Amino acid sequence: MAYRKQQTNPYLEQKRLESRMTLGDEIKHWEDYANCLTEQPDTFFPTDGVGVEIAKRICQNCVVKEECLEFALSTRQDHGVWGGMSERGRRLIIKQQKQNT
Repeated sequence: MAYRKQQTNPYLEQKRLESRMTLGDEIKHWEDYANCLTEQPDTFFPTDGVGVEIAKRICQNCVVKEECLEFALSTRQDHGVWGGMSERGRRLIIKQQKQNT
């Protein structure tokens, strides 16, 4: 499965714009809209396959899943589930990107 950036989603574009807005002295970022915000961080750093599937399920309908995955890929996050992808999934994406360049 090749990783391709998805078509622009109007809802996500609105969230991106909002993330650049200043609310008082606070600047909102994409992370502020993530489904994982209300979950225990350990949930996204599982030690087994069942834990990975639980984390992926939380990410499944997240409005900032794409931004999260892009962040993980660009910063080479080695551990955890980011943007609905496990470490193994992200390694495959990076490998495919290298082969395509």
